[in-house]
Amino acid sequence: MFVLWRTPAGSMPWVGAVIDSDKGVLVGDFVLDVPRNLHRSWHVNKEDWIRSAKAAHSLLCDVAGCTDLSEKSVLDYGCGSKLTKLFLENDLPIRRYVGIDTMKELIDFLQPSIHDERFSYHHVNLYNELYNREGIPLTDLDSLPLAGEQFDVICLFSVFTHLAPHDYKPLLKLLRPHASPDCRLVYSAFLDELSASGHGFMDKWGPLIVDKIEATPDSVSPDFCDFFPERSLEVAIYARSYALDLLEGTGWRIEEIRDPSPDIQHVFVCVPE
Repeated sequence: MFVLWRTPAGSMPWVGAVIDSDKGVLVGDFVLDVPRNLHRSWHVNKEDWIRSAKAAHSLLCDVAGCTDLSEKSVLDYGCGSKLTKLFLENDLPIRRYVGIDTMKELIDFLQPSIHDERFSYHHVNLYNELYNREGIPLTDLDSLPLAGEQFDVICLFSVFTHLAPHDYKPLLKLLRPHASPDCRLVYSAFLDELSASGHGFMDKWGPLIVDKIEATPDSVSPDFCDFFPERSLEVAIYARSYALDLLEGTGWRIEEIRDPSPDIQHVFVCVPE
């Protein structure tokens, strides 16, 4: 069955695709034209943006111990749009994908644009100094709008990189009920250390970090730095020991921390306790 539908203002006026009416799955050609104002990325061009999506997909497959995600369900917190675009435009297999984001305009774009029953999206109106100053505090949210669904992989790319310490534990606790017994939690973070790979934020900016921490007398912790305070939480940097301490009591146990790559900062891989 061929379906043609209008997308929200600001994107392509119409999107067409073939849908398997028995499975509710998009097949054949599909293009998701994401308006530029809905991109949240430091990437200067579309090619780099998509390359970072490919890197995230490869990481998820590797962490899940599989060549593709055809048998895996994924919860993507702070989902953005690039993984959705990558999956559907390249017909990459996945059993289930749920995206959550604090950016209402993004979710309002994705929900009517994606006609594939494997994919669903939810808005959570949570406060973030950088992205959503109108939201409620994370500590005021008791649960996510997921009806108790559990996932094989939970990922957060570029979420903890913009998260204040007081939200670190609450977010991890909020995600824990949605982990299957063999779940892998994957999230990226800025760590205040040089890396063997040379791709970390601190490999470039390291010489400035000590001066910035010492010059901030009201720092939450000597192990945390809001690197660009004039652009609050654009770069939230944690000491490794502090980031690990914040995992305690959340229901998660660290499995490994991977070095940064050209597209993803330090990667924390955790399992349920």
